[in-house]
Amino acid sequence: MQLDILYPLAALLLLIVIVLMIMVTGRFRGVKKGDIRARVFRTSDFAGLDEKYISPTNNYNNLLQLPPLFMLFVLFALQLSLVDTVFIVASWVFVITRYTHSIIHLGYNNVMHRLLAFATGLIVLIFCWSRLLYLTLV
Repeated sequence: MQLDILYPLAALLLLIVIVLMIMVTGRFRGVKKGDIRARVFRTSDFAGLDEKYISPTNNYNNLLQLPPLFMLFVLFALQLSLVDTVFIVASWVFVITRYTHSIIHLGYNNVMHRLLAFATGLIVLIFCWSRLLYLTLV
């Protein structure tokens, strides 16, 4: 059971790679079409660019905020041999919220819907860390 927590971690890593590929291919297409000048990437000043070029970059950046805390949680839970069904289910819920957030962000981009997905994932992550600390210290 301990290693079952690696499945949601792998799914999250897959999401990060998918969003990275969407971002990179979108940028290449934008440069090729003349919508983006390559010099924009020197400073990452995307002001004035179409949302279709900005959203994948913002989403990729979002995936480098909470997910590393999740990855660290997984490593600690494994190292301390505290992985159980509760942590595995919570991990899947967290990953589902990240997929949901990315789908919304890269799709119809409703800020309130994105916020709901983000906040749900944050609450799940806080739960995971709180429970991990509790189980470690008690």
